[in-house]
Amino acid sequence: MAFDTPLDLERRAWRATQLGRAAEFYDRILTSNARVLLREGPLSRQDAIEQWAANLSWPAYRLHGERVTTITEDITFVAYSVTAGRRNEYRAVCSSLFVLRAGTWQLALHQRYG
Repeated sequence: MAFDTPLDLERRAWRATQLGRAAEFYDRILTSNARVLLREGPLSRQDAIEQWAANLSWPAYRLHGERVTTITEDITFVAYSVTAGRRNEYRAVCSSLFVLRAGTWQLALHQRYG
């Protein structure tokens, strides 16, 4: 994953979710002190991984309007909308803050509103 961009990682995270492997994927990319904000409220890294492990997978998904903003050479912000589900019944606006550590992008903050 050392050569993945933050946007690549977002796309891979949704693919992992589609395959029912979100917890495994996020366990590899989240920083040790990461925070995840979902409609349930703010979650610690471990709480988010546990929730994703028990959560359903998406049969289909599509990202829309992806925007990538480089804040510094080692901090990048990614924002987009997503639709997911058999009939696109799930809709959310998402944003993520990535930090570059030892040549690898890691997810420090993920927000999902929908």
